[in-house]
Amino acid sequence: MLAPVLPLNVWVYAGQLQNLAAAGRKFALQGGTHPNLAVVKAQIDFIQSKVPDAEVVVHRYSGEAGAIGAALCARDRLANGTPARFRGYDVIEQLQHVSTTSEATVCHWCAVNCQRTFIDVRVDGGRGREWSKVPLAVGWERVISGNTCPKGLLEDINEMKVVNEGLEEVRRAHPDTAEMVRHQAFKPPRWRRHGCPGWRLRAPGRCSRLSSRRRRWLRSAHSAPTPRASCSVATVATRQRCLPQRSPVS
Repeated sequence: MLAPVLPLNVWVYAGQLQNLAAAGRKFALQGGTHPNLAVVKAQIDFIQSKVPDAEVVVHRYSGEAGAIGAALCARDRLANGTPARFRGYDVIEQLQHVSTTSEATVCHWCAVNCQRTFIDVRVDGGRGREWSKVPLAVGWERVISGNTCPKGLLEDINEMKVVNEGLEEVRRAHPDTAEMVRHQAFKPPRWRRHGCPGWRLRAPGRCSRLSSRRRRWLRSAHSAPTPRASCSVATVATRQRCLPQRSPVS
């Protein structure tokens, strides 16, 4: 019963890929869960429901495919002259770490309340986190796992502000076009906001905008309690404009 949920989490929630066809039509499944045939069947059904002509294969070494890919990337970087940051096996053997999973590690930034794990590693120059709910001494660094979004990597409100600023920069760089269209579609016309029609008729059925200077003159010289105005067809004289109706002077 749980297998059909996996593709939804992988492609939609974690991958944020709403249009699966945008990824192509060839899919290679990898990961430690794919030796389970129920998971493979759920993946194939989900993919083919989105991409009917999709070609789906399971990696020969599905559980180790991620490590193989990381090794290939490391080999390419080393071939390009990029220095490795690997500290060596001696450092790994002497590495000290402590894992903590408790009520204090639960993420409360949203309603999901992810059950996180704090992995504290002893390293030279570690800054520690004495202010944390799970205090960490100087000389230690913390790695957070079990989160489902970038917010879960943070404990402090100041760190959260930095992340929000980054998200806002992404929103400014990639605006929500649907929200922009909705805002513009229901935005009142400009002449209604200013209380002046700002139009004149050149010929029956054809209109053109008045200049901003003329609109200012109309508002200052012909202010009236009602914003409605009658437009005269510009066949009498070229100087006829949209003027508010006035009662005749007795």
